[in-house]
Amino acid sequence: MMRRAFSWGLVAIIGGGILISSEAASSAEGQPQSNSPPAAVSCDSLDEVRTNIDRIDRMIVPLLAERAAYVAQATKFKQTRSEVVDVPRIERIITKVRALAEERGADPALIERIYRAMIESYIAFEDGIWARTNTAP
Repeated sequence: MMRRAFSWGLVAIIGGGILISSEAASSAEGQPQSNSPPAAVSCDSLDEVRTNIDRIDRMIVPLLAERAAYVAQATKFKQTRSEVVDVPRIERIITKVRALAEERGADPALIERIYRAMIESYIAFEDGIWARTNTAP
């Protein structure tokens, strides 16, 4: 039996942009939001753990797909292929997600590793699109 011990909104920092749920939107509208991490879901079996992970994956994949659509659009605004990699922006993103991880009680180093891998994958994706649609160096 799966028990949810929390009621919190999904906040995803995707490439420096913020996609927010109703809870975070409420906060943006001036209503208070808790900075405490969500209470852990108590699972009675490995199947329950996996069910929760699968539930989260169903939320994450659409956000990653949306992010990819914006990454694809970014190529229209970059005059040279070297603009595909923006190191200062990457570091700003990492700083933001580490801070969010700390606020939510997550391991900042883990979140940083995940984001660096994700950003690297999106850079390869964007570079491929840029190469197919541009002739500049």
